[in-house]
Amino acid sequence: MILEGYVGEVNDSQKKSLEVVLRNITKLGKLIEDILDLSRIEAGRIKLAFEHMNINGIVKEAIITQDSSATNKDIEISTKLADLPDIVGDPERLGQVIGNLLNNAIKFSKESGKVIIETKCLDIEGKENILFSITDYGIGISKADHEKLFKPFSQIDTSMGREQAGTGLGLAIVRGIIHAHNGKVWIDSESGNGAIFYFAIPTGQKVIEKEASYIR
Repeated sequence: MILEGYVGEVNDSQKKSLEVVLRNITKLGKLIEDILDLSRIEAGRIKLAFEHMNINGIVKEAIITQDSSATNKDIEISTKLADLPDIVGDPERLGQVIGNLLNNAIKFSKESGKVIIETKCLDIEGKENILFSITDYGIGISKADHEKLFKPFSQIDTSMGREQAGTGLGLAIVRGIIHAHNGKVWIDSESGNGAIFYFAIPTGQKVIEKEASYIR
């Protein structure tokens, strides 16, 4: 309302200051949400509302949500989505996972880069799984830092500014949610050669309400 001048005229200098304040408020709100989510996961008190769902629909929604971020960096998002069976999962939480991974891929990609999202079926230890992968061609991550990525508040040296580095909470939350779906999450990357993040969730699970546990 203030920015739109409803409470009086706002000059350009004031508008810029208010825009900075609003961005910081948004970031603070997201940080608080992440801290609450992680604390619930670690305490085993985050409830998942499982239902039959198709992961491809969640992917498409996440792309729409992140479209402005990709456009701002002139990043092309392409998809290779297989014809998949439904899985049992929490659509909201899996949307959070995919949105987080896509946001990271965009954030750490170079201007005018490309991000590829792929889904397919995969047999893991004799069980059918849905495999999701997201590939970026950005700065990459050294193998020594792979496990560190998924630990709360852990940050690695990306040679990027603090704003790009984030809080170190997002991937810890991703791991907690995927593990609560009896799934796995991992990364394939080397420094300077981009990154591929994967998660796999088994098909054929029952519809239940489940609390997520954080696996260290």
